[in-house]
Amino acid sequence: MKTTLLGKLFLIVPIFLIVAPFLLAFGFGLWYLFEKGWLFYWLVGALGVLIVVKIHFALLKNKKITIFANKPEVEPSKQWGDKDDEVFAKIKEFSKSIDKSSIHLDKTLPNRLLDVGIMTTQEVASHYYPDSQDPALEVSLPHLLKISELVLNDMRKELIEKIPFSHSVTINHFLRVPKIVDIFNDASSSYRLGRMVFNPLGSLVSELKDRITNKLFSYSKDELLRWSIDFYILKVARYSIDLYGKNITLNDFELPTSLSQESTTSSKTSPLKIVVIGQVNTGKSSLINALFDQDKAIVDNTPLQSGIQYYEYSTQDQIDTLLVDTQGYQNIDIKDKNYHAIISEIKSSDIILLLLASTNAAREADRVLLEGIKSHFVKNPKLRSPIIIGLLNQIDRLSPIKQWNPPFDLNHPKTPKEINLQKVINVVQKELNLDTIIPINLHPSREYNIKEALIPTILEHLDEAKKVQYIRSLREYQSKEFWIKLKDQAKAAGRLVRR
Repeated sequence: MKTTLLGKLFLIVPIFLIVAPFLLAFGFGLWYLFEKGWLFYWLVGALGVLIVVKIHFALLKNKKITIFANKPEVEPSKQWGDKDDEVFAKIKEFSKSIDKSSIHLDKTLPNRLLDVGIMTTQEVASHYYPDSQDPALEVSLPHLLKISELVLNDMRKELIEKIPFSHSVTINHFLRVPKIVDIFNDASSSYRLGRMVFNPLGSLVSELKDRITNKLFSYSKDELLRWSIDFYILKVARYSIDLYGKNITLNDFELPTSLSQESTTSSKTSPLKIVVIGQVNTGKSSLINALFDQDKAIVDNTPLQSGIQYYEYSTQDQIDTLLVDTQGYQNIDIKDKNYHAIISEIKSSDIILLLLASTNAAREADRVLLEGIKSHFVKNPKLRSPIIIGLLNQIDRLSPIKQWNPPFDLNHPKTPKEINLQKVINVVQKELNLDTIIPINLHPSREYNIKEALIPTILEHLDEAKKVQYIRSLREYQSKEFWIKLKDQAKAAGRLVRR
């Protein structure tokens, strides 16, 4: 704020009376020091103090000072797909490229923030609609209004929860702030002037302290402004990603929390879906039984003739899950009905358990199937890829066969069994490009690593699986919502053809 006329008078009028006595006293002081032979030492001391102060301010200027630690950050949504996470990472780099030194806390701030917000929105839209001449307009009006509603709702919550008295302070109170600041500046100027008259030495020390403090606060203000702009950009980006990434619905969407009665016949309604796949005789049905700790699936040496089997399963945390036992395969043919049945289940899965026989080196069918899974999700970036866990079964058949003394230490393999097992895992990981492979054994008398490793690994990936589940359910709901809204609009317009 500019100093008012009253403040200037308080500064100019008395200054004339103050300067002359101080100059006179300063001259007599120098003469006294000269007479005593102390003038040289005084000059050296004064010069040393000036050098120290100069170095201090130079360090403040060149050193990046962090005043505000542990500032809140904008994180990507846990309910986004892979494409959305990728766009958010690119916007973080975009935010770093913005010249924040041109944005100041003055009257131009609202317009500059508006410009930055528009640039951010256009940047986000361009990643989703790269072929559009104006990607920012690739959105329907109802969805634009919906995201505006969400933004305003979040702003209301932030004000109420984090700004004291925001629910009682009126706009008129804010309009009075500049007048209060002017009065405070006048009073502050008068106080500093009076302090200089009655306590010159204390006033000088206090002014120096205020100068250093103001310098620190100027750095903290700049740091806070930079953080605020980054926070603003990423917040705008988050809403823009929800808008252009089609992560919002016109109606309120909630993820189902329990299985419906139709879950055993339709996987689409299952909350969390684990699909078990693998070649013939790799132990898929035995795995289902081991997970349930009881005989639920038919264990046979012949592949399932009935196709897909569904089993409801609940963990100790009461997380309802659907286990899907698929038909085994030998050779993958993209024209085969079994292949399409497996891919159909995988498309709506959250976790995939791939059974692999440790003694079977023919893994071409597994590789082709994994390539088909990867290809599907590459073509559908709005979906999130399910977690794939490889299970190397029948490890008791690896040589030496007679050596069976689990648990096996694969981090520091020493026995011939551990060394051989580690080699097989390395080969399978290289051939199938799998991040996670767990050695297991499903023989009833030699069951190994189900409760010890498999179930903990599933629980470890549960948060990611929930993201996959949410995105999958959201896309299914959005597909239905389109036709529901179209039908409602037709009814409202009186154009619905009744049969």
